[in-house]
Amino acid sequence: MDKILVLGVGNRLMGDDGIGLYVVEKLMQENKDENVRYIIGETDMYFCLEQIKESEKLIIVDALDAGENPGDINIMRLDYSDKNINTGLSHHNLHLIDLIRLYNIKTKKILIGIRPFDISFKAGLSNILLNKLEHITKAVYYYIHEISIIS
Repeated sequence: MDKILVLGVGNRLMGDDGIGLYVVEKLMQENKDENVRYIIGETDMYFCLEQIKESEKLIIVDALDAGENPGDINIMRLDYSDKNINTGLSHHNLHLIDLIRLYNIKTKKILIGIRPFDISFKAGLSNILLNKLEHITKAVYYYIHEISIIS
């Protein structure tokens, strides 16, 4: 069983909606921690659900319509019993949280949300997020490894 699963969700064909995928891919390349597993879940929530069942702790990295500026990072603890999560912030993670509730999977959950600039039908990130990708990735790494956001 994995101690921490870092799950990137999003859609590469919808511009900045894929930011979670790009960040997790970069983290995968540099992963040296055997207690952390990185998975690209894209928009396949049932695949994601199967991966989550094998983990004690979950960190979801996704585009999140929160913050003032594109690239802003928000961290939210997602309590299993929290029924009041705003379902309008992201296209993916909250459907996944609903599935986790439905299947009664009890895991500690964190959402790392990155504010998108352009979510429209186009492949790849906007230039704004592409220019910030290295900084965003380093910040997400810091949150995961340095400050132990899941305890």
